[in-house]
Amino acid sequence: MNFRMGLALAASLSLVAGACAGSPGGDPSASAPGPRPAGETLATGESPRNDEHTRASERALESAQAAEMTGDSATAAEHYQASLAAAQAGIGADPTNPLAWRFAALAAIGLEDYAAADSLMARAETLRPLYTIETERIREQAWVDLYTAASPFVNEGAYEEAIPYFEDANSIYRGRPEVMLMLGQIYANLGRYDEAVANLRTALEMVNGPRFDEMDPSIQAVWTEQRETLPLLIAQTLMNAQRYPEAAAELRALLVDSPGDLILTRNLASLYVEMEMTDSATVLFDQLLARTDLGAGDYYQIGIGLYSMDDFDRAADAFQATVEEAPRDRDAVEMWTRSIHEGHPPRDSVEAPMEVLDELESAADQWLELDPYNRNALLILAQTTNRKGDSESAAAWVSRIEALPVTVDNLQARRDPDGGATVTGSVMNVNQEAGASVIFRFTFYGEGGAAIGTQDATVRLSAPDQSQVFQVVFESSERVLGYTYEILM
Repeated sequence: MNFRMGLALAASLSLVAGACAGSPGGDPSASAPGPRPAGETLATGESPRNDEHTRASERALESAQAAEMTGDSATAAEHYQASLAAAQAGIGADPTNPLAWRFAALAAIGLEDYAAADSLMARAETLRPLYTIETERIREQAWVDLYTAASPFVNEGAYEEAIPYFEDANSIYRGRPEVMLMLGQIYANLGRYDEAVANLRTALEMVNGPRFDEMDPSIQAVWTEQRETLPLLIAQTLMNAQRYPEAAAELRALLVDSPGDLILTRNLASLYVEMEMTDSATVLFDQLLARTDLGAGDYYQIGIGLYSMDDFDRAADAFQATVEEAPRDRDAVEMWTRSIHEGHPPRDSVEAPMEVLDELESAADQWLELDPYNRNALLILAQTTNRKGDSESAAAWVSRIEALPVTVDNLQARRDPDGGATVTGSVMNVNQEAGASVIFRFTFYGEGGAAIGTQDATVRLSAPDQSQVFQVVFESSERVLGYTYEILM
């Protein structure tokens, strides 16, 4: 997950932090007003009225702030609670007094009850619109403080621990998009897609809205980057949420502004596959395959789409093109083999042409070279050589299957575009003792099939005929384009 856009705000927080602080006492209409959009006039509303309750609330606020200055948070909390109780008594005595609502909101902020503070402050602002000159600053200061408190958790990858801070920030102030963007990305990473989309769309509306012109140039630069990136992020999140019609609409809109964009076209084609709009998907796949700027990843994704549409021959061509670009890409070699096999299965009444069987055997050989304990690769080799009339080789492949101490299945690599990869898979115990350990030594490859590093993983076997899932994380600054392994027993 990429939080660079959200964290870019950190450098500009100092621009607003100093200007956001507001004194809790007195009438904010007497404070120096902040900048407001041209032509906007605020109604005066109800006059603030001091009484015994508001005076008690203000005194308690001042005591709370004094305790905070000395680091005595427990005493500060007691004073904030007393301030809130006095303000609530004032609200009960005179519900139209905006000052009581305002003090109650400030006490709630001190108690870190930001949802309550928002509600209380909103009521004060309704009663006396002039309050927004100061409450806007108070809200934004609380927002800055919460954002700052959440940032270390984000930097450490502890995203779930950052959520309460960001949610509180969103509660008290919704005049900036950065927290919405952060929450959108975190929610998406946690599979909370609907919440993610809602936050991302609100952030996009904001960076495209009139507030952009009110911001400092450094913040405008951050918002401009977010404006360019958010639409694709929304589309991707909608796809993950399986809200396919909405995602397709987002992608089509993006393609209007960026016609022929490779990633957008590829994603829209894959989306049409999910929506079973095969004719539309085929048109886009044809356009993609006619291009001369495709890389291994592009061919692989096209192959996945064609395979999902049961267009096995063209899927095989796409996966073969992947392997030509990345000769050690085990995942692509497997899919190349499976595509040929599915397109020309041994159960067909009409036998496949010999050149197809030769290609199938060659692909399965490459699969087995990279994945030497894969029973499916061995079975396809046994079937294919038998279909070619070579019963002796077929018998040798069967014998090799029977001699396997373990089998490996479901291998798949998730490659980080910035470098490194995570490989997941499962290993089944064939004839080893339960609890025995095996060591996987994975080798990873980059451009041109050059090895870039190895990573070992020890896996404890389950009982015979039972599988054990494993994961291998390979950290590198280089992009991973392929991998293989050996097992040390």
